[in-house]
Amino acid sequence: MEDGRKSVPIVEDEPGIRRLMAETLPDGGFDCLVAQDGEEGLQKASFADVGAAVVDLNLPGMWTHHECEADGLCRVSFMRQEERRAMRGQQ
Repeated sequence: MEDGRKSVPIVEDEPGIRRLMAETLPDGGFDCLVAQDGEEGLQKASFADVGAAVVDLNLPGMWTHHECEADGLCRVSFMRQEERRAMRGQQ
C-alpha cells in the first residue's frame, strides 16, 4: 500500500466474526480485504501483496492444513476441495 499499511485478507463465513475482525484490524495499521468464503478470499488475495491472513479453518468447500511451531507461528494452506481431490488422484 502507498501509505505503508499492510493488506490482510479476512476470510470468514460467520458475519459477526468477519465484522469484528474488519473493525479491529484497521486500528492496528492494517487494510482489510474482507471475504465471506474461500473462493472470494482466494480471488482477493491473488491481487494483493500480503504477508499474513485471517482464515477460518472450516470454510465450506475448502481444504485446509495448518502447522504450528513452538514459537507460536502457524502456517496455513488452503485450496478448493475439488483441486485437492484432483491433486491426490494424481499421486
